[in-house]
Amino acid sequence: MDLQGDGRRTERRDVRDRGCLGAGRLGGGSDQRRGLVVRTLGRDDVVRGTHAAGARSAAGLARGLLRHWDGTTWNAVVAPHAGLWSLYAGLSFSGGADGWLTGADAPDDTGRPTTAILDHWDGTGWSESPLPPDLCGGQESFLYDVAAVAVDDAWAVGNCGPPFTPLLLHWDGLAWTQTSVQSPPADSFFDGVSAIASDDVWAVGSQGGPEPFIEHWDGSSWTSVTSSSQGEYSMLQTIAGVSSGDLWAVGYWYGEGGQLPLIEHWDGTAWTPVDGVNPFGEFQMLTDIVALPTGVLWTVGTNLFEEMIESGVGDDGFAAGRTSGRLGSAEAWHFPSANQQTHSVTDPTGCGLFDSGLRPADESFLFPFTVAGTYTARDDQTATTETVGVPMIAVLKSGKISARWATVAPAVGFVFDVQVRSPGSSHWSGWRRGVTTLVGLLTPSASGTYGFRARLRNPGLSCASGWSPGVKVSV
Repeated sequence: MDLQGDGRRTERRDVRDRGCLGAGRLGGGSDQRRGLVVRTLGRDDVVRGTHAAGARSAAGLARGLLRHWDGTTWNAVVAPHAGLWSLYAGLSFSGGADGWLTGADAPDDTGRPTTAILDHWDGTGWSESPLPPDLCGGQESFLYDVAAVAVDDAWAVGNCGPPFTPLLLHWDGLAWTQTSVQSPPADSFFDGVSAIASDDVWAVGSQGGPEPFIEHWDGSSWTSVTSSSQGEYSMLQTIAGVSSGDLWAVGYWYGEGGQLPLIEHWDGTAWTPVDGVNPFGEFQMLTDIVALPTGVLWTVGTNLFEEMIESGVGDDGFAAGRTSGRLGSAEAWHFPSANQQTHSVTDPTGCGLFDSGLRPADESFLFPFTVAGTYTARDDQTATTETVGVPMIAVLKSGKISARWATVAPAVGFVFDVQVRSPGSSHWSGWRRGVTTLVGLLTPSASGTYGFRARLRNPGLSCASGWSPGVKVSV
């Protein structure tokens, strides 16, 4: 998967419906694990230093799978663990000659009992790293993720058991040491870890209930951090950080609609849920997320993929004059650590749709675009603006065009306007005006290409967003 970006849009490979290898959580659980992780050795080595790890399954057996991209082809890499059952789940590098690989192996094809894997990359090959003595008190162990800060600083997370307890290991340059969090919840485990700095590390997972399990390391101790409750059960599988005030964690939750994707954002103060661009369907989950230096985020999983755009607001103004998003997606504005002034992101239309307030360096602000339209964001400190275009979703179904212009009902006082452009016409005509419904059906009167656009409006305030970019459907 080639990840590149220009700060506004990225070329992407559609990975929906790719599925994930179902390794099963330790202890016979039915949770699907991420079956492939891809990491690069750093921005300067992105072409020739990409490693992929996961597992291959054949004849009922699962064996660790490790591949390296040399700039031309993917090559098989000999890994220390190639027994009857093994799986790689976490991969992280602090540099070209320092990387860590985590997972678990087992002595036979039953996959039990499991023992954690910790392998090290020295720039030329992988070697097995000794585990801490009496790991998990002799219980089974599994390491799901790892974050390398430096050659003498790395964290690996997973679980011991059953019964499940969080597994937390630290590398000091000489050896791995097992540590713990204060009063971990029953039946809890870690699934992902991200290190912004040596004194700013986050670990996420599940505690067997509505609220995900989140812990933060400040350089001296781990502290529990609250999150939003989602459904009957919520789990965060992985986490990626842009800065200390801008992190993203993804996973899934169970609700009335079945298993649905879960996205949470940290703005430097609190974790809040974020709607993805594809919140519909059954059995969906997000299993990995990557934050690029350009501010573009990618997350993938089962039955969907998500793209979220970040834009910088620096002392010179917005980094991008125009961005594009999907209906239901969010944009996060990041305030770089190099800023010497405070900045804001506000809606100048008079509708009061969003207002970040003054934000210092190294923070972020997020706004979900749940209605199609073209939105303007303004930073009063630099008198610069950015526009965000959010098109409708329109598809042909059983001879009719299904057009969606919103994912949630409008706030009090707001309505939707929708226009259509018929085949052969250059003019937009009113189709829905002042409505609060989210979707409509159009029966085509002729063959050809139809266009659709929408906006959000508040009649009482005499304000509105701009019309959304047009979307076309051919009949």
